[in-house]
Amino acid sequence: MVTIRIRYLLQISLLLVVIFGMSFAPTTAQEGQEPDVTLAQTAIQVDADETSTVSAQYQFDVQSAGSGDASLSAIEGTIWLFPNHEVGDVSATVNGNEVTPDVTRHDRYMDLAVPIENVRNGESLTVSVEYTVQGPPNKLKAPIWVPSFETAGTERVIDMTVNLPDGTQVHGASFPKVGARSDGGTTLQYSMLHVPGFVLVNYGEGAGSFLTLDVLSTLIGLVVIVGFLGLWAAYTRGFIGNRREENVT
Repeated sequence: MVTIRIRYLLQISLLLVVIFGMSFAPTTAQEGQEPDVTLAQTAIQVDADETSTVSAQYQFDVQSAGSGDASLSAIEGTIWLFPNHEVGDVSATVNGNEVTPDVTRHDRYMDLAVPIENVRNGESLTVSVEYTVQGPPNKLKAPIWVPSFETAGTERVIDMTVNLPDGTQVHGASFPKVGARSDGGTTLQYSMLHVPGFVLVNYGEGAGSFLTLDVLSTLIGLVVIVGFLGLWAAYTRGFIGNRREENVT
């Protein structure tokens, strides 16, 4: 009788070990190493108009493609959505091959995931994304697809060019700050550390206003500096402070 009970207890214990092991085995198999990816270079071109076109090419260096369920299967990113600026006609390629991106729209942004297959460690990927942005005339406010993988942040590897309509120039403020202009002011060039969330340019015919946001902030800074230096010079030469002492005596 005792032998039967011991055998029964051993069978129950073995069964519990098997069940306990099976319950954790699938979880362990599904876990994996996260991919290690760096955004090495980006070239963005925006052709401004009432229907603007954004064409962006991203180069990713895949140090590790990951493993298990965490292995790299898509390059995910976000596009902001602004009122009166409709994003549409989204397309993408990977290493020159056309793919179908996964687009999920939300209230203020949209998720854009570009599918990736058979990625190997040490490989470089070139992902191109293109879409249109409809907006009011003479105002470019185009969101830029920002991938989930960042740049190293040590060099200006993000190059962006904005082409304004012929005969127009920047009127008022712009974002990001324009690095250079060419073709009579219709071509704007930017060099940045990271991908900007959007580009904003107010433009129109003619030379535009002299008092842009950049110029105005510079002028205010110069006025403050000159005023401070003037007060300091007046104080050191006795025009301020010493007269008060003379009146007291």
